[in-house]
Amino acid sequence: MSNLPKLLARGGALVRQGDIAGARAEFERAARDHTRNAEPWISLAAVHGMQGNYAEALRCARKAVELAPHSLQAWVNLGNAAQHTGELTQAAEAFQRARGLPGCPADIVLQLGLTLAQLGRWMEAEKPLREYLVHHPGHREATLRLARILTIKGETAAAAAMTEEYCRRHSGDTRALLQLGAIYLDQGRLQDAWRLCDQAMRESAGAAEALLFKGTLLTFEGRHAAAREVYEQLARLQPDNPQTLIMLSLACYQSADPDAGLAYARTALKANPRTIDDLTSLGNIFMMTDPAESRRLMEKALTLAPDDPRALVLRGQVLEFEGDKQGAWSSAFAAIERGSVSTEAVVVAANVAPSVGRTEEAIGLLEQVVARAGISATNQRALHFALANLCDKAKQYDRAFDHAVIANRLKNVPQNIHHGHLAQINSHMQVYAATAIASLPRSTVRSELPVFIVGMPRSGTSLVEQILSCHSKVHARGETTDIEKLADQIPYYPDGVRNLAPEKLNVMAGAYVQRLHDMAPSATRVTDKLPGNYMYLGIISQLFPGARVLHCKRDPRDICLSNYFIDFGAGLGFTYDLEALAYTYKAYQELMEHWKAMLPIPILDVQYEELVEEPRSHVEAILKFCGLEWEDACLDFHQSKRQVMTASYDQVRRPLYKSSKARWKNYARQLEPVSRILGLKDDA
Repeated sequence: MSNLPKLLARGGALVRQGDIAGARAEFERAARDHTRNAEPWISLAAVHGMQGNYAEALRCARKAVELAPHSLQAWVNLGNAAQHTGELTQAAEAFQRARGLPGCPADIVLQLGLTLAQLGRWMEAEKPLREYLVHHPGHREATLRLARILTIKGETAAAAAMTEEYCRRHSGDTRALLQLGAIYLDQGRLQDAWRLCDQAMRESAGAAEALLFKGTLLTFEGRHAAAREVYEQLARLQPDNPQTLIMLSLACYQSADPDAGLAYARTALKANPRTIDDLTSLGNIFMMTDPAESRRLMEKALTLAPDDPRALVLRGQVLEFEGDKQGAWSSAFAAIERGSVSTEAVVVAANVAPSVGRTEEAIGLLEQVVARAGISATNQRALHFALANLCDKAKQYDRAFDHAVIANRLKNVPQNIHHGHLAQINSHMQVYAATAIASLPRSTVRSELPVFIVGMPRSGTSLVEQILSCHSKVHARGETTDIEKLADQIPYYPDGVRNLAPEKLNVMAGAYVQRLHDMAPSATRVTDKLPGNYMYLGIISQLFPGARVLHCKRDPRDICLSNYFIDFGAGLGFTYDLEALAYTYKAYQELMEHWKAMLPIPILDVQYEELVEEPRSHVEAILKFCGLEWEDACLDFHQSKRQVMTASYDQVRRPLYKSSKARWKNYARQLEPVSRILGLKDDA
């Protein structure tokens, strides 16, 4: 007579007594003695799951469904184990199989919907979640996840109505309030989003979820320093939470403090991140500084969940960033072929398509994806920007511009957003007027170490810094907001510069220069490249009378066009409207002419078109201006391994090319408002 029933019964009794190890021993004996019976494997999967040994639970569950493909419990165990190990595709398949078997409990339908949602297979997730809600109306997880799906589909009115109804019945549910706030944010209702965030903060006494959303809102507004403060507060509440540390790291990068960003990322790494979200987020961060570490994280993610498109997509992003276009293309398409069609995967494929001869194929694929009903406004914007640039490369200029118009409208920036920027420029010109500038206080710190690189975005600032970075005596810092932070220390800036004591200026300048010495002890020049620092050349001249300024110039129509075809994320709101771009350029041009006439520090204009036409003579002029000897490496800047984290990262890895010169002529008709505002005609 078989001893299987006794072994299973003893194991079950030990589980009820809390002796999981003893139960496991009984079930293992049963599995050894009865190799073709699924029951011991079903029980082993369950006890391994109880112990948190999900990898072993997954192995046992797979054996169980192999032996008993019609066992409901075997498929449920497989779904649970796969979910815990991040094998979400297999989890969804297992729950789908369980759903089709007699006696399947309703909570498995719920798990199926939630798992499909985690995979980003939103359209598939909607049906089981709706089915579950028919029998369990108002269920928290199903309601909030379905509302999330509706938001992604662009049905934000329905999502808001559903979540508002839930919040009326559960007014103290902080998570629901915050999700409703996120829907309002997606609708462009920023004030309502803030209202709910503040309500959640009051009702939860600054709980982590509320702080996280507050940081999201601040980031959306481009207030990265304030977002960082919020995430630092959150980190004090959750010092070992990888997600918190990752958000703090990103905030540091966004507020131009890469050293702190990298430090927090490494701390997050030590916190042993285990979820696909955390691993891929960290992978993105390390891609900025350590692609090898990024790849290790991706390999870990792929080991955890080989079919997860997020890991495959990030691997494609890393390869693209390193210049392996074919590898990036293959990784992106592996993500598409192995699961849900990820918008990010398609965008990576689109970015590298021209380099691997797949431009037309990528255009067709993107246009199919963007036409789907379930694409969120954010992803629609990203896809239209990608299509605009792909069609431009395919010389389909009208089609390209149409996509750019749609993408920029989807940004939904307020009208006349550039007015505040223009007002700032006017206030600087008044403070640094000809009648006042001679009387302004100045620092006595006459270091020649700093070299400031300024201009409009897309004017060639990254290229000029990359050229200088190849000189043995130059340390290139990349983009920082150090000067803006120094200006923030001055009460009532810019008017407050009139009342600064020279001693205060000396302290500020001395600390800045000392920091440059500390980060690059052997350098004789250190670059500070931020296009928008053209606004701060007045205070720069007060702080650093020995500094040099490289002013990057380019045909204004090419600058406006290039900005219009790029999604800068938060900030630079004026770039999403052609007329705002033109008015901003006109004011910037007036300010630069003012600075050159008024300031006592040397400013060298670097014309992009002339630089690419005659590189040697212009690189020589740049080096001479900076007080540097000629080095051949400066002409071979494209061979540098230095990481560039701007929209120009790909351009600076190639030798100088002329295809971006007079690109505006392909769009002369569409750029008529720019030409009119700037008073330009034909080739003027």
